[in-house]
Amino acid sequence: MIELDLITVISLFSIVIMFYALWLVVHLKREVPAGVVSRVWNILIILILFFSLGYLTTPFFRFIPEDVMRLVVAFIFFFGAIYVVMTVRLTYRVIRGLSGEDSVVTSGSKVQQARIPVSGTVTQKLPGKKTWNVAKTLDCRGLFCPLPVVNTSNAIKELSPGEILELLATDPASKPDITVWAARTSNELLEAIEEGGIFRYFIRKI
Repeated sequence: MIELDLITVISLFSIVIMFYALWLVVHLKREVPAGVVSRVWNILIILILFFSLGYLTTPFFRFIPEDVMRLVVAFIFFFGAIYVVMTVRLTYRVIRGLSGEDSVVTSGSKVQQARIPVSGTVTQKLPGKKTWNVAKTLDCRGLFCPLPVVNTSNAIKELSPGEILELLATDPASKPDITVWAARTSNELLEAIEEGGIFRYFIRKI
């Protein structure tokens, strides 16, 4: 019989919260873009599952042999440490993307270096390709998932419906990420081109 002392009550609340976290991370999985972030998210789901199973044992600690209890606690701390490291790294990458520190929207001297115009309607003519009237170019070369998607989401908010954003990226994962993002946000991915390791995407804001 479990005695409902303060420690047991706290343990039970912790279990409820942890299983809510498990439900939340599984529920939000469908909103996560494909690629590296999706793989990291799957690992987070597994870690939270281990956490949840470990938390289930906490109300019964007084009935568990000391050696077994210490092993359970050690595993909880071990998976907790991995979880914290992965969460911090993922959060850091997202924050940098949201703050714009890792993106370059071509402007000023950057236009001359990249030879890509920025604002106003600019016609981009590629050899043997279609012609698009680009309103803005977002340079995400050298950035990795999820930053190209995060920066694209921010940049397209500055456009008017019907205007076209050109995205430059070098991360191969950007192709499935941008495709899924465009479908989920109802923006139109007009064309995706790979040239010399550089991926160019033309996205019309809906």
